[in-house]
Amino acid sequence: MFELKRGDSGSESASEASIVSQPQLYAQALDRYDYYELNSLFDHYHSGDWNVPAAVAETTSLVEAYNEFFDQDRNAWELNQAQRLVIVAEEITSQTRQSARWLRDRGLDIQAVEVQRFEAPSGDMFFGATTIVDYDETRTKTPARSSPGDRAFTIRVFTTAFPKIKDTLCAPSMDPLLGNLTTNYPYLESQATDHPAPVRYALRVNPYDDKEIKVAIDASGDGNTNAANQLRENRDLFREQGFSVSQRDSMRIVVDTWEGIEVSDLRQEEFIKRVAARYVDLVTLGHEVFNAG
Repeated sequence: MFELKRGDSGSESASEASIVSQPQLYAQALDRYDYYELNSLFDHYHSGDWNVPAAVAETTSLVEAYNEFFDQDRNAWELNQAQRLVIVAEEITSQTRQSARWLRDRGLDIQAVEVQRFEAPSGDMFFGATTIVDYDETRTKTPARSSPGDRAFTIRVFTTAFPKIKDTLCAPSMDPLLGNLTTNYPYLESQATDHPAPVRYALRVNPYDDKEIKVAIDASGDGNTNAANQLRENRDLFREQGFSVSQRDSMRIVVDTWEGIEVSDLRQEEFIKRVAARYVDLVTLGHEVFNAG
């Protein structure tokens, strides 16, 4: 997010407080956008009366334009995984500098940069930039093996399924049950009194590498061997409903899998409903087993 000011960073109508608050609001709004929403904005920009660079004009998607323009080889899911704020002005005032440093020291990736225009003896104009407040680059680097799932798909599946399982999970809302939403291992945990913890009902979303979607029961954490055994003891019940049961002691003990999944499948309403229905079956059977035990 760029906050660009002519003159000093507290000039004209902008107050010192708004200089740092405005880019935070922009970043907060943009952080909620998944790739497909950003790609829709790209389509609007690409087809409008804008002075689009030639390298971008010949592309058909945001990720393709990004890779072409920046000479990168990114996947769609890698875009918009982190927000960085940059305040640019001819002069960064001392108040803006202090505010930016305070936010940086508390974990926000923020920079403050002074940009000046110079005129050479030849009459040519050029710019010089000085970074006044810098961020820690190590905080913004995505781990090499990070493969976030599709947040929009995850939310659609969970919100479609939740009304049918909220009584089973003993929770009036989904928020306290939800974990790992921004990764490809999101899950819901139950608040039922007799339910083992931390047994999780997972939705494994990986259309990028493995091209698979899974619904699974996990029993991760110490002391959950009994829960895993209890699930295996009832393998016939799960298999009758089309689920497979493994010999694992923690992850993916009970599973149903969709293979050969493309990203486009995740936008199909019928597919979302089908996965949500299987997720409901999984949670219902899991609770039946644990309540009987």
